[in-house]
Amino acid sequence: MADVIWEQMAREPDAGQGVLCLGPVLILRPPHGVQQEIAADVMREQTPKQLYVVRGKLYELLVNCIPPEVIFRRLTTELLRRLDDELRHKVQTLLFKAVA
Repeated sequence: MADVIWEQMAREPDAGQGVLCLGPVLILRPPHGVQQEIAADVMREQTPKQLYVVRGKLYELLVNCIPPEVIFRRLTTELLRRLDDELRHKVQTLLFKAVA
């Protein structure tokens, strides 16, 4: 259900405002910049300290009721963009095997 809502938000003219109106319910759009920051942090440094920082950012998204599926789909997309072609292909192959 959440996927449908977020995809509809992408098509809404006010989606850039970060709000989707579904009747009496307003749904806040998750901040896309946070996933970009997390991806940059992960690629920049892989240490326990950095893991703690990334964990805090992920926790903040979850506390703000952003569905985990949305967080990890966007984070996966951001991380894949930052990989070279060969490694991206290997990761995508593993992802497809895991999903199937």
